Amino acid sequence: MKHLTKIIITLILITPLVNGFSQSNGDFRTKWGDNWTNVNSWEMFNGTQWINANRYPTSNDGVITITGWTIVNDNITADQIVVTNNGAIEIKAGKTLTLNHEVSSTYDLLCEGFLQVKGNFIMSQNTKVIISKTSWITGAFTMNQGSILTLPAEFSIEGGNMNVNNATINSTYIFNLWKSSTFNANSGSTINFKDLTIGDNSEFISETNINLSGAFKYYSSKDFSITGDFVNNGGFTYYGANSSELEIYGTFTNNANFVCGNLAIINGTFTNNSYAKFDTKNVEVYGEYYNKNKTEMVSGKNFIIKQGGLLDLTGGTNFYNGGTMNVYGTLNFGNSYMDGWGAFKTFNGSTLKIGSPDGIQHNTTTGNLRTDIWSRTFNDGTTFEYNGTTPQITGDELPSTIDKFVMSNLSTLTLTNNLSVRDEMTFNSGKVITNGKNFILGRDQNNPGNLFYNGGFVVGKLSRWVKKGQRAMVLYPLATLTQSRMVTVDFSTEPTAGGTIVVEFISNDPGINGGPYFDSGYEINRYAAEGYWNITQSGITGGSYSISLNAEGFAGVQNPSELRIMQKLTGQPEFTLTGTHIEGSGTISNPTAKRGGMTSFGMYAIAGNSSRNPLNGALPVELISFTSSVKDNEVTLNWSTAWEINNSGFEIYR
Repeated sequence: MKHLTKIIITLILITPLVNGFSQSNGDFRTKWGDNWTNVNSWEMFNGTQWINANRYPTSNDGVITITGWTIVNDNITADQIVVTNNGAIEIKAGKTLTLNHEVSSTYDLLCEGFLQVKGNFIMSQNTKVIISKTSWITGAFTMNQGSILTLPAEFSIEGGNMNVNNATINSTYIFNLWKSSTFNANSGSTINFKDLTIGDNSEFISETNINLSGAFKYYSSKDFSITGDFVNNGGFTYYGANSSELEIYGTFTNNANFVCGNLAIINGTFTNNSYAKFDTKNVEVYGEYYNKNKTEMVSGKNFIIKQGGLLDLTGGTNFYNGGTMNVYGTLNFGNSYMDGWGAFKTFNGSTLKIGSPDGIQHNTTTGNLRTDIWSRTFNDGTTFEYNGTTPQITGDELPSTIDKFVMSNLSTLTLTNNLSVRDEMTFNSGKVITNGKNFILGRDQNNPGNLFYNGGFVVGKLSRWVKKGQRAMVLYPLATLTQSRMVTVDFSTEPTAGGTIVVEFISNDPGINGGPYFDSGYEINRYAAEGYWNITQSGITGGSYSISLNAEGFAGVQNPSELRIMQKLTGQPEFTLTGTHIEGSGTISNPTAKRGGMTSFGMYAIAGNSSRNPLNGALPVELISFTSSVKDNEVTLNWSTAWEINNSGFEIYR
């Protein structure tokens, strides 16, 4: 049965030969193996029969059939070459066989025997070659535009070089580079390998797409460079000798087991959809590494995320760190975690994107980081960004003082401990719940820090440093859990000394008494009972400011422009009108009240008028007299008040 199988395969392979090259006038064939230029070794077909040749064949002739070991001992140009199972072509060192394209042929070289290139083999434009038996390239093999090389058998470059220029290789067996060989494919080429083995100081450089369906093994001391796309669907083993690297400038997609030594993702992308293990050398990520299945870094090795580089674990799988993780660029955890007993270090300019609901914890069982708790080092210059999709806490491992903080969670983030952000706060979305903890921006009055606002709020207290001589707006993006309570403090004259301003919204009735109050003829007899703002300062002297308070959802607002801000100074018993009214803005459902000419801080509440802005808090009245009389079973009440004019009624509270 084995012999029968071989016969069937042979017949299938020969079929293209018969169909592609029918016998005709001008065809050549060898009598025996010899030098190509030995005329005596050739015979030619004259249209009737085979006769002794009077010249050796070239591209000017018909089909050339080789049945013996034929040596290319001179520079030859030919096409329509057929090498039978017992035949072979050997190109001597220093000699060149140039294969031209014959439009009417299925293949320009159909090689079922051996091909040995010691000199130069050139595939001209659009040529098609199939080599069905083991081949050795110790010289130069060049493929030009549009040429196609099909390799159902083992193909070995041993000390030679192969240049693929806008051409295609389809290898369905083993492709080897040995003995300091070089493989170079430009960006317009297409490379399909089954098994690929590279060793003995050989070098592989690809600017194009590579598809690997079988096993990859690399043992060379030279770099393996990929600028195009590389898709690994088989096993991938890279043990580069000495300091050689697998260099990825393009896109490397791993769909099978991947074992690697030195890896450098330069400007490219590595996507791990299977299992990746690094156990001999180091990994340097200048580009992007997407982990969608398990990655393992063994003991004693370094995984380095360079500045501008990205390690992305959002694919939902975990990363085992048995070596040292050095983060100079960005590490995006998602909801995955990094475990193992290796060291973890961040450096100035790095970014950690934290997605776990538990944040960063000082243990090895929860949170994004579960490596050895005694081998973690966080640089002050690291940016900590919380970007989870469900409620998060910062975690007890987050340093109490950091340089940069980013809030990107669409839900909530609750502070576990006090947090001082020295340089930059960025709000993109969601709500930071301070949970009674201190939340501070800035280093001191000379370095107040910057707040970048794209969305999101703080529920609780927010403290900000104000610079001496600062004449600018200071934003406090406060809110309740459901509605905005945004505050801006805009200094119109500079403070003579800097300090901190702490702002908080308190959801309690401010309890405004007295009145009515009049502000430039506008009677104030109502106030918002939804809550008030408490603003305190430390160290600030001099300066005046205007303030704006966002009162989203306050009941009774009808005319936002007329809303008043009342202030209760620290140590004073009642709310008063300080400063001057500034016309408010916004909508009925989301108004903003404003006031200018303020010089001190304290409590702030929103006030209005019963006919223009009938807010839900009523000012108390002072009764001068109150009498009642009965006539005809009817009770008549009579009263007068100290301040109200034409008062129509009042409410009595116990």
